[in-house]
Amino acid sequence: MDIRLLGPLEVLDNGVRLPLAGPSRRLALAGLALCAGKTVSSDDLARLLYGSRAASAGARTAVHSAVGRLRRALPGEVVETAPGGGYRLRPGRVTVDLVRFENALARARALAADPATRAEAAELLADALTLWHGTPLAGLPDDSHLVRQERPRLVDLQLTAQEEWLGLRLALGEHAVVLDALADAVRLHPLRERFAAHLVLALYRCGRPEEALQTVREARRRLGRPARELRELARAVKRGDPRLLHPGQGPAPAAPGPAPVPGQARPA
Repeated sequence: MDIRLLGPLEVLDNGVRLPLAGPSRRLALAGLALCAGKTVSSDDLARLLYGSRAASAGARTAVHSAVGRLRRALPGEVVETAPGGGYRLRPGRVTVDLVRFENALARARALAADPATRAEAAELLADALTLWHGTPLAGLPDDSHLVRQERPRLVDLQLTAQEEWLGLRLALGEHAVVLDALADAVRLHPLRERFAAHLVLALYRCGRPEEALQTVREARRRLGRPARELRELARAVKRGDPRLLHPGQGPAPAAPGPAPVPGQARPA
């Protein structure tokens, strides 16, 4: 059985989507899937589902009731009571897309540390990112504690992985290939500074230093004071630092001249 969290919540059994009606059952399944591989006590599951209301007797009762209904809705006894109490998804019977993604991300990060295996890391990350198919935890109540707590974390995880994948492509010298993707990422996520830094580097390597500096100026307007990485990158672009180029590239693009004063004509 495959449980999908990285988009609309879905349960597939041998490729067949199973209906799972009722918000309480769906929330209980999401809570257990987010903790896949671990035993979750009733109190911990209540805290995940209900937040500050978890200490009430009603919350504990609601958890037991939701897990019971979930058990009856899913075939194969995939939800079990663990030895010593608590609940868990049955080991070896269930896969969770989030777990697969996190395992692939950890593996890709280990491979990325060695220049000889960066291409493999980039390919692994690209495959892992295909597991995302929409807004994570879609279909669950947006005002639930679980969604309010976990959705931002999952969205950040996806964007961080995208940043790392694009960074690997830059490290592999594929700046021209990912230039449009980086421009789209900056447009869609204007407050993610790492996307902006990647775009600056890609533009510079493509022989467009003026546009690289314009990207920095636009980031400053959005962010106020950018982080040290982007400020140092801007200084390196201004002085035409050859270390910004990918090994094997030709000469550095011409360093941009001083920015024109508004309203002042350029010399002929």
